[in-house]
Amino acid sequence: MKQTKKAFTLVEIIVVSAISAVFITTVVMLLINFRKGYSKSEYSGILMQETALLIAHLRTDLNNAVDKQIYTSENQLMFNAYNNSKGITEPIVYTLEKAPQGRILTRKEGNGKARTIVKSNVASLTWQTSLDVYETKPVPVKRLSIDLDILLEAPNMPEKSFRLRSAIFPNRVNKQIN
Repeated sequence: MKQTKKAFTLVEIIVVSAISAVFITTVVMLLINFRKGYSKSEYSGILMQETALLIAHLRTDLNNAVDKQIYTSENQLMFNAYNNSKGITEPIVYTLEKAPQGRILTRKEGNGKARTIVKSNVASLTWQTSLDVYETKPVPVKRLSIDLDILLEAPNMPEKSFRLRSAIFPNRVNKQIN
């Protein structure tokens, strides 16, 4: 009786290796693309969160603004606001500063330490005050607003930028000027 050894031929081994290589390459490429997509969406979420925090601070501060003087410059927004917890009026200063990683936006309340609101993602920032007068009877109505235009970019991903344009109306100041 003749014994035959069962084994794989060289052609079978090469075909299986080729199919395995194609499969492994496809899986690795899918994982790499998934990771890149996740990073981009994560940065978008961070940009939106930082912008929402900035808008929340600005709205709260401007609603508590008490003086008609709101100063804006290229890098600063300054005004006085009523501090509910302390019961006093304090200066609020928002400053656009250069940092090693990029430009940051800080907020300083009174004599306290400046806190970073937006971290190194500010590509451009414009804020300006505008006073609109509406002719109504019996007296015209004045309305002060802060026009904000901010562009945030994720590091090394300019295609994942986030732009916000908004007008914020300080309630107390508008009541004072009318």
